[in-house]
Amino acid sequence: MAIKHVHSTLTSLNGCKVEIDDDVVNTLIPLRVKGFHGAIHISGGSGCPNRDLYFGIEPKDKVVSKLAADKNKP
Repeated sequence: MAIKHVHSTLTSLNGCKVEIDDDVVNTLIPLRVKGFHGAIHISGGSGCPNRDLYFGIEPKDKVVSKLAADKNKP
């Protein structure tokens, strides 16, 4: 698996500044997105929400390995 950091700044149609800052977890063979997590910062003048949105999906492999480790604890 590989992790790629993504940082982008965009402007919405109504003039809000949208800043995306996240990490994408992917496999190389086959090339697939396995998970991602990060934040979207929305700011600007009147009519813009001026808030942060946090999101994410953890890779299934990470969850499975954590569950296996917890199962083996006494």
